Amino acid sequence: MSAFEPHEQLTAATHQPTSAIAALIPVGTSKIAGANVQTTDARGLHAFLKVGKDFSSWVKARIEQYSFVENEDFIVIDAAPQNGGAGNRGVRVEYALTLDMAKELAMVERNAKGKEARQYFIECERRAVAAPVRPTELSRLDLIEMAMAAERERIAADAKVQQLEHRVADQAPAVAGFDLLASADGSLCIRDAAATLKMRPCDLTDYLIEKGWIYQRTGAEDHKAFGKRLQALDLKYNVFGYTSKTTGDRKARQQIRITNKGLTKLAAMLAQDAVAKRLTAGAGQNQQRLPLPGDDG
Repeated sequence: MSAFEPHEQLTAATHQPTSAIAALIPVGTSKIAGANVQTTDARGLHAFLKVGKDFSSWVKARIEQYSFVENEDFIVIDAAPQNGGAGNRGVRVEYALTLDMAKELAMVERNAKGKEARQYFIECERRAVAAPVRPTELSRLDLIEMAMAAERERIAADAKVQQLEHRVADQAPAVAGFDLLASADGSLCIRDAAATLKMRPCDLTDYLIEKGWIYQRTGAEDHKAFGKRLQALDLKYNVFGYTSKTTGDRKARQQIRITNKGLTKLAAMLAQDAVAKRLTAGAGQNQQRLPLPGDDG
């Protein structure tokens, strides 16, 4: 039995795509930083990706390489001792990963399996958001915990809204600094642009897809830029040659690059979206309270 199995698994009918991949890397829920979040088993993901390295070395190296944080991006689970459990020998350590971490691990493998896993996790997130929770399925304790969590989030959101309102003015010089770059020559790949914008490459990729800057054709390895973004000079292609490992032929490949003009637009869009999101969350939480069993009305 894997260490992931005790966690509450999401039902395939409402939360997971009905495909073979759901059985190989099931998505469940784990409590991380006091909240119930969607997680998946690192060992199952490692097996699915067919990584050419043992699991323990792979997961530890990835955690260090990409600065993942325990109790934020993942939790460690001590499974039952293996091989009789003599002393500490044979104890198998398992990891429950948030789907954000799982998506990034899948993406950095740069293979078809990684792409398939990443799309699967995105679909799991979409279905979880789309599936409503029925109050009749919740216990009184669940409702109390949800009410307390909502109140904590409201208080925190109120404080963050005020901070963000002040930060908009503070960010203006930074956006102005990007404006100075907009007229300069040069471009960045998505990974370097993400580092400049202080976000993860997979999050920037998702953001570019959401905002209609790039897309991916079914079966294709690379993303493509929408024509209007090329015409606006927000994106460009860098064409480079490489030698095929299978045939030995010389081939050409296109890489999407974000121009300095495009980077300026993204910096402003991200700042505006962050403020709008916090303001909306704060307003919604001020108006909503979860009713407890026995409350009047």
